[in-house]
Amino acid sequence: MYKAYLKSFLLTCLLSFSFAAVPDWDCDGDGVLGNYNDYQNNGSVTAAVFVDGANLVSDGDLFAAFVDGEQRGAGALTEVPFGPYAGTYQFLTLIYSNAASGETISFKYYDSETDTVYDITETTPWVSDMIEGSVLDPVVLNTSGVTSDCYDDCQGTNHGDCSSTEVCEDDDVATSAFGGCAGAVAALGCDFVFGGSTIGELCPETCEQCPEEEVCEDDNDATTAFGGCAGAVAALGCDFNFGGSLISELCPDTCGECGDGCASGIFDCAGVCDGTSIEDCAGVCNGTAVEDECGVCDDDSSNDCVQDCNGDWGGTAVEDECG
Repeated sequence: MYKAYLKSFLLTCLLSFSFAAVPDWDCDGDGVLGNYNDYQNNGSVTAAVFVDGANLVSDGDLFAAFVDGEQRGAGALTEVPFGPYAGTYQFLTLIYSNAASGETISFKYYDSETDTVYDITETTPWVSDMIEGSVLDPVVLNTSGVTSDCYDDCQGTNHGDCSSTEVCEDDDVATSAFGGCAGAVAALGCDFVFGGSTIGELCPETCEQCPEEEVCEDDNDATTAFGGCAGAVAALGCDFNFGGSLISELCPDTCGECGDGCASGIFDCAGVCDGTSIEDCAGVCNGTAVEDECGVCDDDSSNDCVQDCNGDWGGTAVEDECG
């Protein structure tokens, strides 16, 4: 009797702690991104995940899609009832974005049996309304190794390497004896050691020791020959090398490289968010080629076709002297 109770107790403990690092990709278990209403566009990927060449996905596993570390989709775990993958599990994943295209989707997979988060080798280019894979012919994805990226579980606990995501802020609790960091710095300065830490370590904001955040903005000075970035992008496009740098590097905001800088997600052919540049009939952005009535596309108006006497464009009929 005692052994039975002990076994039950140990099993309860095992179940309680074995999944302590479940990532917070889908805490409500509905198989949908929690903040999908923040996005205008969506697409789908049906994926079969392989670990060391074997499809080992089982009930309780998770799958998520990301763009530059931001979660954009959660996989709905589905057991395939028929076809070549019958009896295995796949992830039917809706992915969301405010861009029409141009982003790269990466993936992660959580194995509930080993309590491990894996990176996925393959990536997918984002295109709005895309439909990639099906239960009969899924997108096959392979794990590349255990992730070292920082992620939270559903209790808000960090896992992985989260050093780069630490927030630089004052600890007013630790310096409450002085009324907070402002009082501590005024009384002691930033180099004073208090409670085993310097005031500067406890109060990095007040001591101006927080690293500067990288600002994504256009360099209109470097593109002043074109009147700034708007003119440079319109004239050259974002992929042109100017002065040793791509226009997109000099003008990341105008070229839509600053994350959600383009709310509509619509870029013209020059890469300008909500821009007005268009391609001509030859596919040249801001080109001058025009298609004439005979379907010939060029920028030479002297050879445009004309109507013959029957009203046919490019026709050969000629009216004689008798009409």
